[in-house]
Amino acid sequence: MNKIEELNVRNLKYLVKTYDSLTDVMKKTKQRLATINPDSVERYDSGKMKLTTQDDLKGFHNHREKLKRRIVKELLHYPLYTEWLSNISGIGPAIAANLILLYYYKFQTICECGAEINFQNEEIKKKKKCLECKAPVNQGLMKYKIMKKDFANISKWWSYMGQGCDEEGKKAHRVKGKSTGYSDVGRTIAWMISEQIVKQKNSKYREFYDYRKQKREITHSNTTKGHRHNMAKHEATKIFLAHLWLVARTLDGKPMTKPYKEKWYLTEPFYFDMSRMIAISR
Repeated sequence: MNKIEELNVRNLKYLVKTYDSLTDVMKKTKQRLATINPDSVERYDSGKMKLTTQDDLKGFHNHREKLKRRIVKELLHYPLYTEWLSNISGIGPAIAANLILLYYYKFQTICECGAEINFQNEEIKKKKKCLECKAPVNQGLMKYKIMKKDFANISKWWSYMGQGCDEEGKKAHRVKGKSTGYSDVGRTIAWMISEQIVKQKNSKYREFYDYRKQKREITHSNTTKGHRHNMAKHEATKIFLAHLWLVARTLDGKPMTKPYKEKWYLTEPFYFDMSRMIAISR
């Protein structure tokens, strides 16, 4: 990785983290303001009222919009965004940036001596020291190095994003004392994508959600409406992530393998010219 790319990645990570943190602050601020003057917060959301005593919320919003524009400038370095993600309704700059960081890069925590620090390591958790230089470590502000990732198949990408299945065929979930095997941020982003898919009325991914929901009304007629809704959301999210993998591998000129089963997710990526797709190697 050259210095320019590393600088871009670090800047994108900083902007996204700041954007997400500010979004969380805005959410909590609105909750606090709702206890003071609920009507003003409601009208602020609808854009019908200029706040006076609640100007903090307006200031947060303006600053977040500035961050969004800076994120877009950084995203222009990535063909995955310019050629595909920017064309999809509901996938804003923050979600797109998170997806690119999750797909392409690993941020490995390191000690001052340069040794990698894995906080899941039992010895490190017990001694709270670097295994190399024995210096104390904590999970606060620490250095990290950027490493490139490569998902050889769709299943590994799904699993990393928390959309894989366990041995019983159920969606992965937390078990006390065991590593989940997925990225917590990735799973959150996947949920946000599922919510956006349902909200976009004129999107091909919304059409796919509707199709799967109708399908589940037949195959799972004995379940609740909410359960069928969640199943369709999950499947729509998985096809979106499968398409991301296909588009990224195409743009990066990397070989592609078919998943172990040819199912509903093997459709051509929406909003992308598949004539550019390289041959599947196997």
